[in-house]
Amino acid sequence: MKQFILATVMLLTVAFARPAGADVTTLFSGYIVWTETAQVVDDKLLIDGSGDGNSTLGTFTYTFHFDVNLPSGTGKGTAQVTFANGDAWSTTSRAIGEFTGIGGVAQVNEIHLVKTATGQFAGQIGEFTISRLVDNVTGNSRASFHGEFTKVE
Repeated sequence: MKQFILATVMLLTVAFARPAGADVTTLFSGYIVWTETAQVVDDKLLIDGSGDGNSTLGTFTYTFHFDVNLPSGTGKGTAQVTFANGDAWSTTSRAIGEFTGIGGVAQVNEIHLVKTATGQFAGQIGEFTISRLVDNVTGNSRASFHGEFTKVE
């Protein structure tokens, strides 16, 4: 009986032990508001913007640049997220947008991959998606986002 109990305890210890090197994932979400400017060059729309956001990770500033192919509505870009404590993310991203049919408002969805991160995020792999509405007349935009960081320990 002692051998059975000892074997069971060893099996449960192995089954519930966290393996060394396991990934630790941090989920986050929030919102961003900003103003952007756009310039048409040939069949491209060059967009630059900046604003502020709040997330489950803290408050931050957000700046970005996108090159949008007007015929397809797809774009690629870069962004910088800088938190109040100085931690920062640099991203590359892809986006697709379309007009909503309400004035000059467009719906844009972006996928950002964090290429470099500093501070508490250093060495982590991260990504997030942004879903936003932009008023192409005023340049005002508001967005919600969610994502995750993974740290290998």
